Amino acid sequence: MAGTSGLDNVRRMFADQFQVEDGRLVYRKSLKGPPIPVSEAERDGYIAQFRRGLGRVYWSFVGGIIVAATAGFIVSLAMRLDPYILTEITVLAALAVFVLLWRRLWNAPAREMAARLPVGHALDRGETQRRMLHRMTWGQFVLGLVAPAIVLARVGSDYDLLYGWNRLWLVGSALYLGLLAWQAYRKWRLTRD
Repeated sequence: MAGTSGLDNVRRMFADQFQVEDGRLVYRKSLKGPPIPVSEAERDGYIAQFRRGLGRVYWSFVGGIIVAATAGFIVSLAMRLDPYILTEITVLAALAVFVLLWRRLWNAPAREMAARLPVGHALDRGETQRRMLHRMTWGQFVLGLVAPAIVLARVGSDYDLLYGWNRLWLVGSALYLGLLAWQAYRKWRLTRD
């Protein structure tokens, strides 16, 4: 989520939960839950509420990390402890608070519409995966190919990747590339049908 484009993607993902299906506007939690009918005004209200909340949560997290890391470092120096351990603990605590706030913000429509009757069934796992593959672009697959090359180049500059436990970097990268190839094949088949 670093930068504005990451936040824009998150905003778009949240808005994508509201879709027109069978001529009516519905909300599907995380794109797979049962469809719950909503009005356009409600949808616009939820999206506006999410946009405002996302900005607050994101910048609170950034500020919280800075404060937590600084406080952890200062306290550890004052108590003559290892500064990295206490700093990591405070940063993890800030991350845990961020995740809780994030989940609350993301699930706000589902909480508020819990009493409404859905107009259909939740999507099964296969249909959800097909929809996600359909939404992925080929550019994202290409970027996925670049990631292991960067990681291996970075790790390989410090360690011999063909020696001892360092081989696990190669094994992990091969597994990752295999999964990426499988998903690309599934998307290719999906686009041909």
